[in-house]
Amino acid sequence: MLAPGAAPDREGRPESQDGGVTADMAVAALERQVAADLERVLSRVDGVGAVRVRVALAGGLERQYASDRDVRRSTTEEKDRTGGTRVIDQVEEADKVVAVQGGANQQPVLTQVRQPEVLGVLVVAEGAGVPAVRAALVRAVHVALDVPYSRVEVLPGKPGKGGEAD
Repeated sequence: MLAPGAAPDREGRPESQDGGVTADMAVAALERQVAADLERVLSRVDGVGAVRVRVALAGGLERQYASDRDVRRSTTEEKDRTGGTRVIDQVEEADKVVAVQGGANQQPVLTQVRQPEVLGVLVVAEGAGVPAVRAALVRAVHVALDVPYSRVEVLPGKPGKGGEAD
């Protein structure tokens, strides 16, 4: 997938209460970045001309961190005066994120970054009126983003306008 592995930068973007980029803004930034990467690739296809791309993602990058799981189990058997027995099983689980010393701070250990699902891709290109070019664009998007053909729409753009998809 063409999506970058790094989180979008925060320059010029409003911040949330805790100082981070809000989830919606991060998704929008990731959509723009994937679209820009795809535009660069598609514009190199012979006969395409000016191209614009719009990408819709189901969410942002999903990061998984290493964790240390502590499970404690205890069983207590109690007998009362009348001869009855009661068994109590207790299970306590605790997960702690594994961190390593990274300079002055501890950094969590990243184990996996999952790309979000692509909901749809819109490509507007000057050369998309030619069936062979249109087919090449659809195939290229399918391969680059691993998105089903049914989620890719390619439309011819107006010459000289750069095929605005915004």
